[in-house]
Amino acid sequence: MGSEIAITFETLYDILMREKQREDLLPLEPSFFQDVITYLQEKMKVWEKMSGDTDLFRLGERDKIENEIKNTRKILKDIYERREKKVIALALNKSRIGTELEVQNLLMEERAFFEAVAGVFDQYRHGVLLNLLQMRLPQIKQQPVVVEIAQETPKIQQKENRTIRFVQAVPKFVGSDLAIYGPFDEDDIAHVPSDVAGILVKKGRAVEIGSEK
Repeated sequence: MGSEIAITFETLYDILMREKQREDLLPLEPSFFQDVITYLQEKMKVWEKMSGDTDLFRLGERDKIENEIKNTRKILKDIYERREKKVIALALNKSRIGTELEVQNLLMEERAFFEAVAGVFDQYRHGVLLNLLQMRLPQIKQQPVVVEIAQETPKIQQKENRTIRFVQAVPKFVGSDLAIYGPFDEDDIAHVPSDVAGILVKKGRAVEIGSEK
């Protein structure tokens, strides 16, 4: 027997609907993120295999898969933001209560997020409110976790775009960021992620603006 597909578009949609309907966090499999990546990778493989196919039925199927990838990305964003809001509310509640709070159904990354946010809430509640109640000026003591978060943020935002000019027509394709690019005609100019630009230039499909002789 082959391994069962852990995630489908339908299961993701169901997760989103249930996440909307409840105040607490929906329990998810610890492998949820990996399962989502596997699902998207499989869809991309099928989509790429259909590239260049001129059969009308196959073209219709390819468009259907493309829309499914786009809609999946939207659903994932919605799931993340709804869970993000719940995690922040839990962290705020923990800080206000001032005692350890039993929190369930957090994924590993969400647990780290919860602890970090709760730490920031504690830091400012103690530094501002408690000092004011004791007739002292606010004094914020920086915590190591806050510094680490601040240091990691620029790394996430460092993904640069490069400007390229296409020297030949290129059909639609999926980039490493799972975004769909194109189609592009000869002499079109586009701003694309650095790794995508590198592949196109290496294959002779485009040249980087500024490096042309």
